[in-house]
Amino acid sequence: MLSKIRGVKGAVIVLLILALLAFVFSSIFNSTSSRKGSIKKPKSQVEKATEFTKEGELHILSTENDTVVSIDIELATDQYEIARGMMFRREMGDLEGMLFIMPTEQIQSFWMKNCYLSLDMIFADSKGIIGSAQTYTEPYSMKSLPSEKPSKYVLETKAGFWDKHQIKPGYKMVFNAL
Repeated sequence: MLSKIRGVKGAVIVLLILALLAFVFSSIFNSTSSRKGSIKKPKSQVEKATEFTKEGELHILSTENDTVVSIDIELATDQYEIARGMMFRREMGDLEGMLFIMPTEQIQSFWMKNCYLSLDMIFADSKGIIGSAQTYTEPYSMKSLPSEKPSKYVLETKAGFWDKHQIKPGYKMVFNAL
C-alpha cells in the first residue's frame, strides 16, 4: 500500500514539474516570437503617452513683431499633463514643442526626472513675453531649473532651439490651440 502512495505522489510531482516546464517553455517561445515581429503587441500606456500629438501652433515674435520661428505644440494644461511633461519621450522634432500653461504666474521650476532628451525650457509671463530660458538641460537630472521671472507659460523644445533661432528675453510667444 505504501509503495502505491509513493507512486501516486511521485506521479503527481512529475506531472506538476512537467506542467511547470511546459509553462516556462511556452513563455520563452512567446516572448521570442513577439520580438521577431510575428506577434504585434499593442502599445503600452507609456508608449501612447509619449507620441507627439499636435494640439496647436506657437509663434515666437521678435521685439519688432517679426516671426522668428513657428512650431507645432502639444499642450499641458492640467495637473497630470504638467507633472508628466516630456517624461519618457525618446524623440522630438526640431519644430515641435510642449507648451505648459501654468495655473498661476509665478517663478516656475522644472526638473528632468525620467526625461531622455536634453531640452530648452523657455519661460514667458501671462502676456507671452519671454523672460528667461534654461537651455541644454541634463537628461534624468533632479536639479531644479527655475525661471528668472514669474512665468505663466513654459515652452519645452529640443535642446539647441533657443540658440538656433537666436531667441532673446523680450521676444513674445503667441499660440493658438486647434
